[in-house]
Amino acid sequence: MDCSLEKGEVLRLGGGPRLRLHCTQGALWITIGDGRDYVIRSGCSFELEKGCTALTEALGPAKLCVETIGHAPISLRTCRQPSNRGSLAASA
Repeated sequence: MDCSLEKGEVLRLGGGPRLRLHCTQGALWITIGDGRDYVIRSGCSFELEKGCTALTEALGPAKLCVETIGHAPISLRTCRQPSNRGSLAASA
């Protein structure tokens, strides 16, 4: 699944199979609730373990590809929403 995000737009992925988030343009800030922040830039990937939830915010215009690791289909339990509290990265 390919997604385009504008600066500050948030993509929530969660509860499904193990996923690989591959940034194809721009930069993405990711949090999974483990107390750490992750930033991936164009050409880099991040793996999300099965059942985990992640919030991904575009630090500028960005594109990403979300793919499953293994044979499970992607669960489309996602919602796209603009950040209404300002940048997630700025509040971390």
